Amino acid sequence: MLYALLAAVLLAAVPAEAQQTGAIGTIAPAAPSPAATANPGEAPKKGRIAGKAVHAITGEPIRKASITLSLMDQGRQGISAVTDNEGLFAFENVEPGRYRLQGEKAGFVRSQYGTRSLMAMGGTIEVAAGGEVKDLVFKITPAAVITGRVVDEDGEPIERVQVTSMRRGFRSGGMNWMPMGSSQTNDRGEFRISGLAPDKYVISAQVSPYGPTGPAGPTQQGKEEYSYPRTYFPGVESTDQAQAIAVQPGQEFSGVQIQMKKTRVFRIKGKYTGSFLDATPGRTSVQIRDKTNPDPMMAMMFGANPVNPKDGSFEVLNVRPGAYKLQVMQFETGRPRLSGSIDVVVGKENVEGVVIGPQALATLTGRISIETDPQQKDQPVISPKAIQVQLMPADPGTPFFGQGQATVNDDGTFKMEGISPDTYRINVYGGMGRTFVKSLTSGGRDIRDTPIDLSGGAQVEVVISTRVARIDGSVEKASPNALPGQVVFERVGATPSAFGSGPLASVSQAGTFSMTSITPGEYRVYAFEEVDFNQVRDPEFLKKFAGSATTLKLGESESKTLTLKQIPLAAIDEALKGQ
Repeated sequence: MLYALLAAVLLAAVPAEAQQTGAIGTIAPAAPSPAATANPGEAPKKGRIAGKAVHAITGEPIRKASITLSLMDQGRQGISAVTDNEGLFAFENVEPGRYRLQGEKAGFVRSQYGTRSLMAMGGTIEVAAGGEVKDLVFKITPAAVITGRVVDEDGEPIERVQVTSMRRGFRSGGMNWMPMGSSQTNDRGEFRISGLAPDKYVISAQVSPYGPTGPAGPTQQGKEEYSYPRTYFPGVESTDQAQAIAVQPGQEFSGVQIQMKKTRVFRIKGKYTGSFLDATPGRTSVQIRDKTNPDPMMAMMFGANPVNPKDGSFEVLNVRPGAYKLQVMQFETGRPRLSGSIDVVVGKENVEGVVIGPQALATLTGRISIETDPQQKDQPVISPKAIQVQLMPADPGTPFFGQGQATVNDDGTFKMEGISPDTYRINVYGGMGRTFVKSLTSGGRDIRDTPIDLSGGAQVEVVISTRVARIDGSVEKASPNALPGQVVFERVGATPSAFGSGPLASVSQAGTFSMTSITPGEYRVYAFEEVDFNQVRDPEFLKKFAGSATTLKLGESESKTLTLKQIPLAAIDEALKGQ
């Protein structure tokens, strides 16, 4: 990746009338990269990186912390160093480039240089030829712990309960609770979830479906059956009712007690009439999805209700009253596929005689065309085979089983077979990071930012362009001791996906950043002292800082420079209060 000059140098040669001004910041056409004037025959001199790892709260040095240095532009494994008794570390003979630092130590959150958050990308470290980056202060955040007990209706401990902590995360176009850590209760009903980053968490408890001797069924009380449903702290059955727990760095939040109460449950019995991969037990199973009270945990787990390959019979236990979707899943080549589904409503009695027929699998075909710019210098040669096509479920409640990715032929054609009939988003990426999706159409309809129903299959046309835009710039820190931060590009009119609504750039220790492959379009650009991956995917979060965004339009193959003022941590923390 090429690097930007400081904004003062870049703007000095730009006429005032050529500059565009946003809410905060200045935009101008980009100056030539310094790499363009380097002597190609001269071997670059190596540099050095040195710094100190300290406790993010107390500032005390951290000894025996593992510090890993990784080059951003290459996928090769990084090198590591261990801090001494004073928390000092150093990397010698460092080739010029832009790097990331990661720190690890027991009792601390795995940290990136330049961020407090586990989910943030962190800042970068830019090393010039023969240069030395010294006196880096790497703040490593102590991990939080949540402890407590799980008890039954009478206050008695429950053993073998899986207790999971969940934090808000972006998935399939929306914010949902995502698991971050778990622990199983002991014979006293006690649990301890460690290694948590500072955040707000919802805690769930689920009795293990397996006992000491095998699968555990419901409890019989006369002719009725009872079971413990998944329960959220302090003792409710949905995340909407749950009480979130906010933990601070290094805090041990103790005394959490979750009381689980048995509720009446029912059985669903039926038969799958489709074909089987083979007669191996367990290769085909029925998964159940709750449509009445969608459970974010169940969307990430497979069902444990095997289908008998001899006669296709199945039985689902521990079902509470409500509306459900039953899905027959078959495991093939390392991944499950949907082979049939049906909607079922459970009332006050068992449901029998359910018949799930085979479901035809869909096929996605398409062609990739690559558009180049003959006038562009250093024109990248992109093979269609370097482009990847992947599917992701459009519904946040749909478990992501992974549809694999299409194999693209030399002529740009591709074919993906055996797709579970559903609605998906099509993600197209690749090409050495120097391309963008100019168009993605099906039947003449643009589907770049909209889902597509693949129940009956589909054919798509993809145009990949190398005419990417570029931004080089610098960020004015909110204070001398501020973190380097990140720059967020929010594409106006784009629907957030699994990869967000626009690119995200780390700021170096020198206050510079560079984005060399941006999709042309209109953007709102923010410079945050710290922001995590979930926040940048949340339009509601970004709306809070609309007044601090710089707006700009980028044409194909256009380059600009950008000077931004940093949004400080205090403003970010204030905006997050009450969430």
